[in-house]
Amino acid sequence: MTPSTPSTFAANDPGPSGLLHVVTLLARAAPGTRLGRRAFWIFQAVFWLLSALSLAGLVRYFYQVENLPLIVAGRVVTGVVLTGLLHYLYQHSVTQRMEGLLKLLWICGLNAAAVLAGAELWVVLIDLGLPELPAAAPFSSFASARLYSLFTWNLAYFGIELLLNYHAVRLEASEARGRASAAELKQLQSQLNPHFLFNALNTVIASLEPQHRAREIVHDLADYLRFTLHDARPLEPLGRELDALESYLGLQRARFQNGVECRIEASPAAMRVLVPPMLVQPLFENAFKYGPLSSSQQLSVRLTATVVAGWLEIEVRNSGRWVTPGSVASSGSGLVNLRRRLLLLLGERVSLIVVPSPEFVKVIIRIPADSQLELS
Repeated sequence: MTPSTPSTFAANDPGPSGLLHVVTLLARAAPGTRLGRRAFWIFQAVFWLLSALSLAGLVRYFYQVENLPLIVAGRVVTGVVLTGLLHYLYQHSVTQRMEGLLKLLWICGLNAAAVLAGAELWVVLIDLGLPELPAAAPFSSFASARLYSLFTWNLAYFGIELLLNYHAVRLEASEARGRASAAELKQLQSQLNPHFLFNALNTVIASLEPQHRAREIVHDLADYLRFTLHDARPLEPLGRELDALESYLGLQRARFQNGVECRIEASPAAMRVLVPPMLVQPLFENAFKYGPLSSSQQLSVRLTATVVAGWLEIEVRNSGRWVTPGSVASSGSGLVNLRRRLLLLLGERVSLIVVPSPEFVKVIIRIPADSQLELS
């Protein structure tokens, strides 16, 4: 379920269009997904207690029989066992993968089998001496009664499922709106005015001597900020980020002086493949952050990007040792966020693999470079 789906619902009244979305989502939902184990057995206890009281009242009114408690208990226990088995089958992965008419036919078939099996079992128990209501055709009599009880049970069961799913959808919609509002507020709070920022940087550049080293640093900073502040599309050509990455590396070279060696090698085909913005920058950020902490040697960072057999392969390799996520030095959130973005934007075919060794750390990203993702 995507966030955009539940966000179409109104806050208080789903309306005709919203109701159609609700019905569509509930039709796709597998039975048993909302009704947990504890809630199910509470439902079972209430339903079959009411059924026992109703059956006892009807039998007492229409029949004069002995062993009324045993008759009622036998029918209720049979109903509990059959409906418990139905609930298990409803939650099974086979049922959950079904949709539409096929799921409906499958559920009807399960209930028909439960009716027939329950009636046959009851006939056997009567033959063994279990007390039962007088009937000319015990199998037909019990099958009719069991069909009615299962029909009523399914109405209550799926009615509760519909209510739980509906309220869950409304809750997810509310949470999605809340997350969107929080993200928008955070963006507004942290967003700089680009015109003011670039004018300020130009003022700094103009105040420096022509040969001053800081002019080049500020130029690199302005170019990289221009890249990070522009309105990015969900997917952009890799070459655009690599061009901006040169400015970023210029800042890092100024920071590390002669203590860093950086190299970028990308084929023309790789430069054209569409990728999520800021794809490789977090990998370089990790290299500059953790590489010097884990090795006393000169920091070396290398990026290669090629298209091989329809796949874009990006490899970022830096000197140093792998810092375990969750340790004091590393929170591990950078790679986790990157994996999450790749999954959301490009699906499960994308892979991000970390290859650590005693002397270097290598991160490999593979993205399908098919016609959907490549610029013409």
